[in-house]
Amino acid sequence: MRCEWRRGYDESQKLSRSGGLAEGDGFGCGVLSDHKSLPKSETYGLISQIQRAAVSIPANIAEGHGRDHLGDYLHHLSVANGSLMELETHLLLLPPLSFLPSSELDNAFSLTDEIGKMLCGLSKSLRKTTS
Repeated sequence: MRCEWRRGYDESQKLSRSGGLAEGDGFGCGVLSDHKSLPKSETYGLISQIQRAAVSIPANIAEGHGRDHLGDYLHHLSVANGSLMELETHLLLLPPLSFLPSSELDNAFSLTDEIGKMLCGLSKSLRKTTS
């Protein structure tokens, strides 16, 4: 039942508001603040994929939280983590493609690392409620 794991709500809110996830122009733009320097030809390619993966993270957290069962919530947190891994993979492709130097991605990877830790912590906390 939802009441058993309701305490995860506060942690979920903290996670969805942290690291730029609640910024007006989206987490993708927050992670990749210098996307204007990428080639225009990538507007509907890699840039779009980065933005989609980034937007998927808080969307899945919110959707999972809105479900009636803890298992659904945990599943959506796992999907959000998968989107985070997808985002990191897209970011890793930027330097080899000569779109951005790797030094310009340090902040982005710090942010994704922090969010990954919060997702993991929230999942562990919620799993404890079932045992």
